[in-house]
Amino acid sequence: MPAATIMNLYGLSEASGALVMTPWDCPDEDLMASIGKPLAGAEVEAIGPDVRAIARGEIGELRFRGMGVVRGYIGAAADSPAFADHWLHTGDLGSVDARGFITLKGRMKDMYIQGGFNVYPAEVEALIDTHPQVLMVAGIGVPDPVLPPFLPVRDLLKTAYQLCGSNGFVVAGPSLDWQHQTRRARFAPETETMNDLTQLNYELNNFVATLTLNSPPVNALTRTLNDELTLALDRISEMDEVRVVVLTGAGKVFCAGADLKGRASVIKGPGDLPAHSRRTRECFHAIRECAKPVICAINGAALGSGVAMAASSDILIASEKASLGLPEVDVGLLGGCRHAMRLFSHSRLRRMMLTGMRVPAAELYRLGIIEECTTPEDLMPRALELAATIASKSPVSTRMGKHTLNVIEDMSLRDGYRYEQDMTALIGKTDDAKEAQRAFAEKRAPVFTGR
Repeated sequence: MPAATIMNLYGLSEASGALVMTPWDCPDEDLMASIGKPLAGAEVEAIGPDVRAIARGEIGELRFRGMGVVRGYIGAAADSPAFADHWLHTGDLGSVDARGFITLKGRMKDMYIQGGFNVYPAEVEALIDTHPQVLMVAGIGVPDPVLPPFLPVRDLLKTAYQLCGSNGFVVAGPSLDWQHQTRRARFAPETETMNDLTQLNYELNNFVATLTLNSPPVNALTRTLNDELTLALDRISEMDEVRVVVLTGAGKVFCAGADLKGRASVIKGPGDLPAHSRRTRECFHAIRECAKPVICAINGAALGSGVAMAASSDILIASEKASLGLPEVDVGLLGGCRHAMRLFSHSRLRRMMLTGMRVPAAELYRLGIIEECTTPEDLMPRALELAATIASKSPVSTRMGKHTLNVIEDMSLRDGYRYEQDMTALIGKTDDAKEAQRAFAEKRAPVFTGR
């Protein structure tokens, strides 16, 4: 393994320094999932909820003590709960058989980790595999000249996850089922996925993509912004590293509607108007049909096309400075009314369309159109908090769930519910559904892979 500065360490059952690795040529197949047995002078046992040792073979939290045990998680204080009663409490769920071999089964819901964050190895591994900044991923074997150059998965280096220093590399060990090789991933300084956007800002953090309309001064839906928003959402539909989208606007306005000033440069001759109309339709459909849930964080006025964007989103949250309106009547046009029918009642919608009336955020909340009416400062934190909750769910379930709701929206009760039942049966066959059921039975947090 290359030299590196360890910034954080997870899963000390695998990195305690107190274990003998399972030999690569071990004839006992039942030991292939084992992480080994304690060295002389080290003790290991599984404990129950009452912090008492349990019988051999039973599953509990693993704890270690002895001269060979690493003194805790990097940066942890000496009086940390991880070191209770002179034992190192790892937070790993596992068992110790009659021969002393240790097998990992999962993680406890609460882990003693620097900073108090709950991090699960499979989640870290999935992030490395799908992160847009990862340029290269390669397997690394045990550096031993006696062993074969290409080792089976079970013999790869069973180490904790380590974040290396300034060389920008991550070294990662296998997940608990030992189905993944140890990895060395190189991170690029920035993602290149969306660097061709000029009027739409893109940011990705923890599976949440934030798209910010940035067409000054009022984020009018220009030809460029229209096409970039469509392109970005189409890309996101096929990006595993994105599970949720937050759509918002830069400045004080969410979207002031169609770009009337640029209309003449777009519509010059025969065929231009139908093409323009088609592009605009597809922009709104790109939001509704995006495979990932879209949270619309309305930071200011959303007019005309802005209403259509909001109505095409899955969840709406707005600043108290926001409003929805259909001002086209004042310039001799129409637009956004059919989309607005998904939000407003018959009378309110026609009043808005015929008078240009704007509905403020407080009234939108009273009508149940938005989920929250926040202060301007709290809008994005609240939207991102909601996005994080959705991102923590199974991505295959949220993706298929949104698709199902889109399909059944215009169906009859009988046909719609039948379709929903069929989709439920399909979701139930996924790996994520099985993982959710196992996690529930084992009283731990599930680790979803999106399969």
